[in-house]
Amino acid sequence: MILFRLAKENSLKSFNLFLLLCLSIICINGNEIKYSVNYGKYSGILTVDYYNTNDTVNINYNTSIGWGIVRIKNNCALLLNPLKPLYISTSFNSFFKNYKGSAAFFDTIALYRQNNDSMFKYSDKQINDWLLLPYFFLHYNDSIYDCTLLQGDYLFRKTVDESTIIWEDRKQGVSITIEDSIPILIKATNMKIKKI
Repeated sequence: MILFRLAKENSLKSFNLFLLLCLSIICINGNEIKYSVNYGKYSGILTVDYYNTNDTVNINYNTSIGWGIVRIKNNCALLLNPLKPLYISTSFNSFFKNYKGSAAFFDTIALYRQNNDSMFKYSDKQINDWLLLPYFFLHYNDSIYDCTLLQGDYLFRKTVDESTIIWEDRKQGVSITIEDSIPILIKATNMKIKKI
């Protein structure tokens, strides 16, 4: 009986140590940030959680628009070495529509899927996505990034002012502001995402 109790206490201690270790790793490597979202007439809250595992950055987006009438969840990943987008999986839920989708990125090709539809995007430039760009730019060292998004081709230029980095395509009216290694503002036509 005593041996059983000791084994049980040891396994409980081991489990608690494992849980503590996991929580400390998440606290060290994880970040959760809240943003306000304005898209046309719609507004809401976006919670982003991102963390590194080995050489991959994992990003989770939880978006609630119109008092929770529309809910969007995205799970994304990008590889750090070599730096490139990997994938996005999406679920969209509202009163009128529910769908799931995904995107897989290769050097100059992306495969987008939604329900039973699929579409390839080809380019002679690296293909990226809005959801991955802010975290891509956290690790991108050059001062110019010429890429293709689903909406078209973009040429981002970097300006640095102390601890603030701004990536901007003035022609397309798009900017991503990073302050102290955290994306704080994303602006594009008809869209604004701002850290709360």
